[in-house]
This record gives sequence, C-alpha cells and structure tokens, in this order.
Amino acid sequence: MWHYVRALVVPAVLIATSAEAQPAPDTRRFDEAVELKPATSFGEQTTLRGTGGTPKRVTLTIRNWIIQNRQRIPVFPEQGLLVIQIRAGSLTTIINGQRQDRGPDDFWTVPSGTTMAIETGEDSVILQVVSLREP
Repeated sequence: MWHYVRALVVPAVLIATSAEAQPAPDTRRFDEAVELKPATSFGEQTTLRGTGGTPKRVTLTIRNWIIQNRQRIPVFPEQGLLVIQIRAGSLTTIINGQRQDRGPDDFWTVPSGTTMAIETGEDSVILQVVSLREP
C-alpha cells in the first residue's frame, strides 16, 4: 500500500518543486488607454502668503480620479504642486525615473513641473488629488 502512495506523492512533489523553481512570466498587459475624467469636488482661487509675506494668487483644486485596471498613463494630466492619496486600489508611479508601488491610503507629493506616469495592475484605482497652481 505505501508503495502506491509513495509512487504518487514523489512525482507530485518533484513537479511542484520544479514549477516553483521557474520564474513567473511577466503577465502584465495594458489595455487600450481610456479617456480620464476627474470629478472635481472643490476648485477656487485664493491668496497665500509667499516667502517674505508677499501675497500670491493660487488655484486650489481637489479632484477624484477613477483609473481602470491595466492602464498605462505616460503623463498624468494634473498640473501644479500635487498631493495625492490612493483611496482604493493599487498602482505604480514613475516620477523622475523612479518606480514606486503604492497601495490604499498611501500619499505622496509631486512638485510643480514634474511629470508623473501611472501604471495600474489588476485593480482599478481611485486617486484623490489636491493641486495648487498659479492661475
């Protein structure tokens, strides 16, 4: 009886071990890009005090972006100083050539004039973006 069990178990273990040893193929694929449309929850001009106390007019905007899964966005279309928080899902950002995986509730800043690219995986993503820019 044990010979039969051993005859079944040993090949199964060898097959599982050889399958584990092989690197997983890169299965990321990106779908055709879709048009991004943000939902603006706030957008007003205000005055801030700059260095030296001089007043400066700025536009403060808060937008929510829903980005579908398997998307590659080479240039995220927000401008100005950005403070971004992931509200749902996960993604990879590329800022100044640096790739960074990000997940729910992560937040980061993107300086004005800096380009940010985004890649989503199997999750759709909701981003909340606060932008501060000169009018």
